[in-house]
Amino acid sequence: MKAHIPIFYIYSAVNASGINILYDSFKRSCEKGDVECERIKTLEGLHPSDWVIPFGIKEAYEVMQAGLNTRLAFLVDAYTLGLKNKLCFYLKRGHIFHYDFFYSVYAYFKYLRRERAVLKTYQKLALVSEHDICYLKKLVSDTKAEFLCVQNGANFEDEIAPRTSSDHFRLGILSPWGTKMTSEESVWFVKEWFPKFAARHSDIKLYIAGRGPFIERMRGVPNVEILGAVPSLNDFFANLDVFVAVNPKGCGVLNRVMDAMAHKTPVAALPASMTGFPEIEGNYMPFTDVDSFEKTILYMRSHPQEMDDMAQRAYDMLRLNNNWEQNYDAFVQEAIQVFE
Repeated sequence: MKAHIPIFYIYSAVNASGINILYDSFKRSCEKGDVECERIKTLEGLHPSDWVIPFGIKEAYEVMQAGLNTRLAFLVDAYTLGLKNKLCFYLKRGHIFHYDFFYSVYAYFKYLRRERAVLKTYQKLALVSEHDICYLKKLVSDTKAEFLCVQNGANFEDEIAPRTSSDHFRLGILSPWGTKMTSEESVWFVKEWFPKFAARHSDIKLYIAGRGPFIERMRGVPNVEILGAVPSLNDFFANLDVFVAVNPKGCGVLNRVMDAMAHKTPVAALPASMTGFPEIEGNYMPFTDVDSFEKTILYMRSHPQEMDDMAQRAYDMLRLNNNWEQNYDAFVQEAIQVFE
């Protein structure tokens, strides 16, 4: 008689590229062992004994409300931490009329209650960053939940394309532009900070790539070229001198930053864009305002060998810590032990 094979039901109602990547990695690791994996978008028909793993705070709360198994949730990041950081960032700089500011106020109070309930209910919570875990431990200091850090993997090329030459210095942003909310996390930089910089440096250009209709909001900004979806990340990064990360959330891990480092492209970033990397200090160039952005970019342009050395260190860091197979094989084994 064939033994019963357990099934992980991965509950994720959102069709987001980042979540899709995490699910695919989890499924590949499941296929190596005696466990199956199925992605679901509804909780109908599930039993409290089923092995359900919600991906995200919204899904974790819904599983809890449905009276299903609350042994393990993969929150990915600390959602209210990102909202809180964005609000502080926008308030400090007077960006209070942005759509994302109003949404973040609404979402913060809505999800703060849910996050606290999840922290008091689940047995184990997985996140992609120790930074996010520290925040949640402080948010509910008496939580009984155990925490597990599951770092994202990096996608490495078999051969990285060599950087091309150009008569101007090339900056790049790669981001999803599918929703107004996610686009706002970068549009503010392109429309408010970069024009001030570009007015003084006409020989420095910004190339913006990614899928989604809201990328068009930045068309027409001086020294900005809209690329849209790029067929090859290898080619995209080969035609950049610096990758710029401007997301102010300060939670989770930005996969596009990992893509840049995996292609040995030097990174300039808001510190909030880099909190998910535990060994990042000295492996990127930080900036906090328009003036420090200008100084950072000019320094990077005048010190190419130093920047190449920095990019190599970032690449080596990823090689050591961000292996999809290794990290998710361990995650699946941990999940099996939690449910058995």
